[in-house]
Amino acid sequence: MRIPLPASSRPPAALGLAALLLVALVGGGCSAIPQPPTFVFDFHAEAPTGTGEMLNLPVTEQVKYCQSESFLDEGNVVDVKQGTIDVAFGEGQTIKKPCALFYFNREGDRQMELQTQPDHFGKKVFLLASDLAPDSKEKYIGVRPIDQTFTAGPFFMFLEIPGADEDPAKLSAVIDKMKASADQAQKVKKSR
Repeated sequence: MRIPLPASSRPPAALGLAALLLVALVGGGCSAIPQPPTFVFDFHAEAPTGTGEMLNLPVTEQVKYCQSESFLDEGNVVDVKQGTIDVAFGEGQTIKKPCALFYFNREGDRQMELQTQPDHFGKKVFLLASDLAPDSKEKYIGVRPIDQTFTAGPFFMFLEIPGADEDPAKLSAVIDKMKASADQAQKVKKSR
């Protein structure tokens, strides 16, 4: 014969429910570590002709060379936006040219400042971007002539995207991918 325990010595039913909820919260709170971005990009300094990595610019059809090692990547970028820059041509004439605007973290600002010192004026900074998805072959190149020392704020760069002059949505789509990549890289950093 089973002797029932007095009500005061039995655990209350709410305690069992609370324990179950606690286990669910703790177990559910251990979310998976964010995956690294699959669309990646990095910044490279120009290299002397015939050295480093050869680049075939798809729009201007120029051949350029950049250092094989990057000095910044998407992990140093906190935001990417689309913008326009006034580009002078002819006497007193300008055109608005679409570009990508990059905002860096403190280390990114510092590295970009080092790469744009006066002894580098006349050279270029290149951006190499790739979609790492198995079925994608997307690759993009960005170019920025160094004509001033970068200190902070947006760093503009022209992207070589075939057909973007006729279809501005192509530029917007690439900038959106770079922004998502930078956001994902920041999530990965914060999870460590």
